[in-house]
Amino acid sequence: MFLQEYHKETGKGLDSRFDNIRYYSRYNKSPIPVYLIVHDGVYFSGNDLIEPKIAINSHSQDIIDEYGFYDFHLFGHTFILPVTPAATLRGGEYLTKLKREAVLPVTDNSGIYEVTSIHSILGPLNNLGKK
Repeated sequence: MFLQEYHKETGKGLDSRFDNIRYYSRYNKSPIPVYLIVHDGVYFSGNDLIEPKIAINSHSQDIIDEYGFYDFHLFGHTFILPVTPAATLRGGEYLTKLKREAVLPVTDNSGIYEVTSIHSILGPLNNLGKK
C-alpha cells in the first residue's frame, strides 16, 4: 500500500530506491522491520481512527529522502517503516531522534520497539486498567 500511495502522490513509486519494498511484497523475501512507538497507555486519536490512510506530504517526503523511513499513524499507534536503503545507513540516527522528540516518557516501557508479532502491538493494550 505504501508504494501505491507514494506513487499516486509523487509519481516516483517506481524509483529503484524502493526495490527492497517491491522485492519483499512480491516474493516475501528479505523481511522489512516495522517499528512501533510505545507510549505505554497513551494512544493518539484523530482522523486516523475514523479514516485510516497512508498520507504522503512534504514532511514525510523529507524524512524518506534524508533518513529512508516513513512513519504513519494508524488506530492511535505510530508505526515506522524503513523504505529506502538510506534507512540502513541512517536508521539508528533517525530512531534515536524519534525517541528523543516523539516518545512520551510515560513509563519505563515507553520507547521504540520492533514489531515481532501482533502481540507486540496488542501487549500494551492488555495492560490498560491494570494496577
